[in-house]
Amino acid sequence: MNLLTRKIPWATWQFGVLKIAMLCLGVLLGVYFAEVWRPFLPVVWIVAVVTTIWVSVIWLRAMTQAVQMKDDDPRT
Repeated sequence: MNLLTRKIPWATWQFGVLKIAMLCLGVLLGVYFAEVWRPFLPVVWIVAVVTTIWVSVIWLRAMTQAVQMKDDDPRT
């Protein structure tokens, strides 16, 4: 059984808890190892900005499609 390919359904609140845990872990690692990460700070900023824009575009496209599908629904 390969644990990396197995699909597990997550409730929204469970996924939120996972995100908060990962955020806290990242902050703690940054606090304890600040000098280790300092040389990589520009790269981390670039990755953060690019991924934020990427996720925002994906989210906006999904929202636009959802609105269009709702507008095309004859039941509404």
